[in-house]
Amino acid sequence: MPRKASTIKLTDGQSALVAENHNLIYAFLRKRNLLCDDFYGVAATGLCKAAGTYDPDRGLAFSTYAYACMANEVRQDMRDHRERLVTVSLEEPIHDELPLSGILESTSPSPDEVVRLRSAIEWLRNRHPKEYLAATLICAGYTESEAGSVIGHAQSYTSKLLKNVAKKMEAMV
Repeated sequence: MPRKASTIKLTDGQSALVAENHNLIYAFLRKRNLLCDDFYGVAATGLCKAAGTYDPDRGLAFSTYAYACMANEVRQDMRDHRERLVTVSLEEPIHDELPLSGILESTSPSPDEVVRLRSAIEWLRNRHPKEYLAATLICAGYTESEAGSVIGHAQSYTSKLLKNVAKKMEAMV
């Protein structure tokens, strides 16, 4: 069951700390390969909680403490929303018009093929997060250039990542 929304009351000094360290949110999301659209608010809540509970006398830098608080918020959000499923169309192209169904032998895959594909996607997500993110962005309608901007690479490198995705998926499925 998701947590109830809570209001975080910050003093002027704590609000200034949040404003000064706002870019930590982007650095945290980039480091963890998390999409800003999905996790910005969660990470921002973590930053605000960090500002509200930070004690400089403990000898810890605020940024270190804030990272831990943002990570806790993201983990809690993921636990609260485990039932969220990502739907991947077999007809969405991964790279150069190669749809996922092209990796499978038929367009109506057997349950075993679906399980193998799902395992391959999970393996890719866990072992190769940049390649997974690039493929996810392409499936979401981003161009290679736009996907490259999100993951911090040039279009040519993004294209290379997507070719690797296709090879790995073909090998696994």
